[in-house]
Amino acid sequence: MKVLTQSTRYDLLRAQFNLDSQSAMNDEMRNSLNRIFSYVFNHTKIMYLEFIDEKVCCNYIKFHHANQFEEVSYMETLKDIKNFNNFIQNIKSIKNAPNIKPSIINYSFWMRLDK
Repeated sequence: MKVLTQSTRYDLLRAQFNLDSQSAMNDEMRNSLNRIFSYVFNHTKIMYLEFIDEKVCCNYIKFHHANQFEEVSYMETLKDIKNFNNFIQNIKSIKNAPNIKPSIINYSFWMRLDK
């Protein structure tokens, strides 16, 4: 039963990330979304995009930091967050999409990473 649930969760998340469609998504965006999808699937219990918030994105950065940015560079990690933010802002069905801003000016975002 657990395998069925994981399979269903995988399919549901993958469909929401639109990774299998032939949309006009560029390679950088597709790669970013694929990495975030993998993180969300493997390291959270989230089933719906609506539940990916700023905390999950902070944890994504922390995860790569803990792994010393071996898989993905620091800049790619921030680009992933930026690309995900652009992606989720364009989904009309998500009314309260988080507006994640990993810029130098956003002091509160960086302070949350330190926790």
